[in-house]
Amino acid sequence: MTWYSGRNRTGRIVGRSVLRPAPRGTSGYTPADSFLNGTITSGRMAHRTFAGAAVPTNNVRICHSSGVRHIKGRGALSIR
Repeated sequence: MTWYSGRNRTGRIVGRSVLRPAPRGTSGYTPADSFLNGTITSGRMAHRTFAGAAVPTNNVRICHSSGVRHIKGRGALSIR
């Protein structure tokens, strides 16, 4: 994760953190949701936990026929 001095990934970079997903993941809307819970292992806020939720904004229903090259979405990530 990269930390910026301004909103919406603007401004100068003020730090970086490494996030480690929880070993068992979570149940969610997509398999990618399993990466939205875990621990920050280094950098800013190291040793804190994080939890999040995301919703795809593109059509993921076609993945079974043509695969998925990218997923766009929106969501939130909270650090505790």
